[in-house]
Amino acid sequence: MNVDLSTLRSVAASIDDPIERARLMLRVIDEQQEIVVEAGRLRRAAIMEARGAGWTQDEIARALGVSPGRVSQMGKERGGPPE
Repeated sequence: MNVDLSTLRSVAASIDDPIERARLMLRVIDEQQEIVVEAGRLRRAAIMEARGAGWTQDEIARALGVSPGRVSQMGKERGGPPE
């Protein structure tokens, strides 16, 4: 279920049974977590690609609006390359 917060709240409010509401929220959380993990992998791959193309850590940091330390951290985060 890929929805915005307003829709999520509306759908949740329409479910009278608290257990069914909780089950739905579990599914939503699971799906969103998968998106977060994949986005992190894709970000890491993009940073690695930029590094391979000759960008320095400082240049990447400036382009992304983060610190060089954060670029280093993002490049080392767990997770393999995107599938």
